[in-house]
Amino acid sequence: MNTKVQKDGYGTFGNLSKTYDGIRPTIPDQIIDDLFSHLPHQPRILDVGCGTGIITRQLAKQGVTIVGTDIDARMIEEAKQYLEKIDYLTAPTEKLPLPDSTFDAVTAFSAFHWFANAQALAEIKRVLKNSEYLFIANRNQTGNLRKEYLQVLQSFVEKPLPSAKQNYEPADLLKSAEFVNILEKKLPIVENLSVEQALTYVRSTSLWNLIPEWRKQEVEDSLMKFFADQVTEGFVHRPIEIQTVIGKKRI
Repeated sequence: MNTKVQKDGYGTFGNLSKTYDGIRPTIPDQIIDDLFSHLPHQPRILDVGCGTGIITRQLAKQGVTIVGTDIDARMIEEAKQYLEKIDYLTAPTEKLPLPDSTFDAVTAFSAFHWFANAQALAEIKRVLKNSEYLFIANRNQTGNLRKEYLQVLQSFVEKPLPSAKQNYEPADLLKSAEFVNILEKKLPIVENLSVEQALTYVRSTSLWNLIPEWRKQEVEDSLMKFFADQVTEGFVHRPIEIQTVIGKKRI
């Protein structure tokens, strides 16, 4: 699967970088611990599709050497605002400007569905050391909340809303690329958001680029009303299933 990316359309986030960086969450510590349980001491990590570096910075706090890449220079510029010892590069995962057999792990957090194709997997394998790991984490919204707020968005967009995760099975993709020892885990959590946070999250998704500029205030008003109706015990409750898939590069 490969989603065609158009400038400031579905699949691009650069024009949303500040909103994105302000609302997107880090990953639970137990996910990070699970990743590091497979890696050598002080590993060298490549974080592809790193966006504004939210998880990249979280990984860097573990004392690793880390490089973050993203296809959108505006996301990388936002990431560089933080004075962390992280190397950032603007590059598609399908064409990484990095030497062979360099990394102990390649990670993709909430990003792999955007470049889940054979060329990207071949590049990931190229830059991985032998017998080292590709680690994918996806945040999949469960329950009806996402379905219902997408219905609100759909009412303002003429064409059906696209989905990069349609028919997306990362474990199967790793198998097809001849990764071995593939492990898949799922961690259910619930995020508690204010109405404003719930709205801001939607505005951080690239679906927001599909809303005509002249209708965005109207959409925001509709979403605010929708999320206000979802509040119980002071919050909008968003159920999430964090899916992780790890596979080892075959020697």
